Amino acid sequence: MNARPLLLAIAVAACSAPPAPPSWTLEDEANLHRDHDAAEALAKAPQPDWALFVKTHYTEDAVVLQPNGPALKGYEAITAYFSSFPPTSKWETTYTDVYGSGDLAVAVGTYDITVAPPGQPEQPDQGKWVEVFRKQPDGHWKTVRDTFNSDLAAPAAAPASTEAAPADAAPVEGASPAEAAPPADAKPADAAPAEAPK
Repeated sequence: MNARPLLLAIAVAACSAPPAPPSWTLEDEANLHRDHDAAEALAKAPQPDWALFVKTHYTEDAVVLQPNGPALKGYEAITAYFSSFPPTSKWETTYTDVYGSGDLAVAVGTYDITVAPPGQPEQPDQGKWVEVFRKQPDGHWKTVRDTFNSDLAAPAAAPASTEAAPADAAPVEGASPAEAAPPADAKPADAAPAEAPK
């Protein structure tokens, strides 16, 4: 039996097969930690430059799957989201697992953050996060997908009341500023009638 045709077919098949993806190395993992930590340092600044943080940490086509809200797609939406954050007195994240293959990696971890709204009590929060990273042409790792949520139970909803609150009633404890504020067109009970236009 002539084995030459069979060997030739095997050689052709081997040449046409797609190359194996590059392996995940300890250097890749170290670089991912380096880039994640550099971005986190921007977020922990006394007055964060959120636009710089987002462009440092996320790809242009990144999507953030925020809790209790729609997905945020791209630099503009993600920057607006983080810019709405109140100041923080604590911002710590830890890794629990990192998995990688080729130019993609998944990191899983926890966070411990305390927000400090001006004039209000500090609000601690602990939770977990998952991020998908993609290796960039320059060797840096950026996030393409990000999601996180709190470990804390949601606050219980206040029971509905059928009685109208007095005009001078104190705001409900725990209500947000928007919930505690009176309607824009509300008037004090003893307000004088508006002067008729002349």
